[in-house]
Amino acid sequence: MSAFLSLFATLVGGLADLLQPLFHASAAAAAIVLFTALVRLLLHPLARAAARGRTDGCLPRTARSSHGDVMLWLDSP
Repeated sequence: MSAFLSLFATLVGGLADLLQPLFHASAAAAAIVLFTALVRLLLHPLARAAARGRTDGCLPRTARSSHGDVMLWLDSP
């Protein structure tokens, strides 16, 4: 676990050094916010796929008959 935190600290520290000319004293805070946003952006496709996979089997299916009636049925698991 400490190796993970060390890697995180190294990455955020390097990002803070890059942001120092723009944010001066608050460069470390800006680096943490930017790093968090980048991680969330990278994980977004996985979260979206997980949400889609979770709801596909849970939603009822509907269909229209030739007479215009709406039929509703649930898939059994």
